[in-house]
Amino acid sequence: MRKKNFKPMILGFSVLFIPLIMVQFGGMEGDIILPEVLKQMRQLDETGRAVPFSIAIRTFNSNTKKGGKVNRYKKAKLVMQEKVQPKNCTKALMYHTKRTINPKNPNHWENKTRNIKVFPEMNIVKINILDIIEFNGQKVIY
Repeated sequence: MRKKNFKPMILGFSVLFIPLIMVQFGGMEGDIILPEVLKQMRQLDETGRAVPFSIAIRTFNSNTKKGGKVNRYKKAKLVMQEKVQPKNCTKALMYHTKRTINPKNPNHWENKTRNIKVFPEMNIVKINILDIIEFNGQKVIY
């Protein structure tokens, strides 16, 4: 009695499996995945400044369990240390002293949060990256 060879079945499964994955991810033009969103948020332009973007965020308050409102910001930047400061900036001209009190570490990586500066109001808003629903007009996929 001859043993059956299972290699064609495995090959047949992989041949069928790969096109299913391609079909699943194939038709999503205008969509962007979250790691790509975070990468684009961290980009700097040729002068060393953060690149502006548009973003839509779903609100949620974990204490009251309320939210669901969508906040849209047409122009925002990620708050981070920029490489170049303007020459007429008052921070560049000020004498920096050592701080004796260390500020609280926000642990953005652990808490999945980022600070963005919203223009033209110049408000700083803390957002949760899992609440981003749209980035530069593209739907965000997790």
